[in-house]
Amino acid sequence: MEETISNIENREYHEIFNYISPPLTKSFQLGNSLKDRIMYNQIEELEELKKIEKSNKLNYDEYCELLPKLNLNIGDTNTKFISQHLIKIKDYNTMYQLLLQTPPFNNLPALQLYTYCRNICNKPISEKEFNKINADMNLLKKNTERYEISKPKFKNIKSEIIF
Repeated sequence: MEETISNIENREYHEIFNYISPPLTKSFQLGNSLKDRIMYNQIEELEELKKIEKSNKLNYDEYCELLPKLNLNIGDTNTKFISQHLIKIKDYNTMYQLLLQTPPFNNLPALQLYTYCRNICNKPISEKEFNKINADMNLLKKNTERYEISKPKFKNIKSEIIF
């Protein structure tokens, strides 16, 4: 069982898994949903927030909210300013964030939107990368299924606490 978990944790996955969520079994989904209940060092986080508040820099979330508002038409054309700039500098990550908030594109599945952003930024996904993505998906499916089969089952346990 430890081997399957280490196979999942120690693998270097393709960057697409930052944008799409892989298919996980019920126990992993439950664990991910309960992750925010885990105690953390709140003092360090508050100190980091104070440092961020002192600086006048935008954080990434504010930046992503501003992108669609700045995406104005250039002159009389339908070319958008920010989109054109992102295509010129080939920044498909920011283009993904922008199109995720743009009405016709926000209905696309995450994988298709990611490949579209890579294509319009002239960095298409190679066949080697597609094979890596498929291998990572298959590995995740196989190891999570193997974990589900071999995980300990706690049924019909009789316990007694004596004080």
